[in-house]
Amino acid sequence: ITQRSLRLRAAVGLLPEALCTTVLLRLDGLSDREIGNRLGITENATAVRLFRARAHLRDLLQPQEFRVGEDR
Repeated sequence: ITQRSLRLRAAVGLLPEALCTTVLLRLDGLSDREIGNRLGITENATAVRLFRARAHLRDLLQPQEFRVGEDR
């Protein structure tokens, strides 16, 4: 296990529960359709959750000095 994968897993744990669950299912190899079926949501809703989760993860994992538009 690399440092990067440890940071990613830790950041996933900080996501809101719905996004965290969706990402963990994706990391387990499930497709959007399979995730949707498991969670009782549409395939499109799955894609939206994954998009939002990626945005959150980018923000969580981006070094502070490279964050754009934030006051320091």
